[in-house]
Amino acid sequence: MHKSKGTPKSKAHRKAISDALKGRKFSKARKETCSKAQRKKAALVPLKEKFWSRVDIKGKDECWEWTRGRLKAGYGQFRDHRTKEVRAHRVAWELTNGRIPKGAFMCHDCDNPPCCNPNHLHLGDSISNMKEKKERGRCQDQNGEKNPNNKLTENDVKNIRKLCKSGWTQKNVAKIYSLHPEYVGKIVRRLRWTHV
Repeated sequence: MHKSKGTPKSKAHRKAISDALKGRKFSKARKETCSKAQRKKAALVPLKEKFWSRVDIKGKDECWEWTRGRLKAGYGQFRDHRTKEVRAHRVAWELTNGRIPKGAFMCHDCDNPPCCNPNHLHLGDSISNMKEKKERGRCQDQNGEKNPNNKLTENDVKNIRKLCKSGWTQKNVAKIYSLHPEYVGKIVRRLRWTHV
């Protein structure tokens, strides 16, 4: 019989491990009791109090930064005892102004992701959020050759358009540049590489 790598090889070895672990309880029941107790304790602290204790509250017009865990982008993460993790600035808005409508974006006036000051937040949508991002210079221009995933140069795009205009099929042009024929069609119709 083949034994797996971590399996004790002898009865004496198993007994030594058993003796070393005596007094330690790893039972499933104990784990469940602990987590229930933790949930009960968390439920005793009101959500509002729990949330605002994790925010560095300053003056009315200053940023109130989230002091706990953050995402890579800088947004605060908050875990309620009943739900999954949510972004802290969204919780700040809901505690102050009520529910966020489905599909609505929570936008920062201050451009400071960890800020939870409700005076610095407003509702928006995807389009307005991107527009604000661009206006404030936070949107990197990644058109054409500036895009790290690009395969073409501006000269390639000009040549693709010339070839198709002179009678070459999009399929043949696509083979030359190792592209999909649909993408070549989008370049020709100026749906892609619109700036060239």
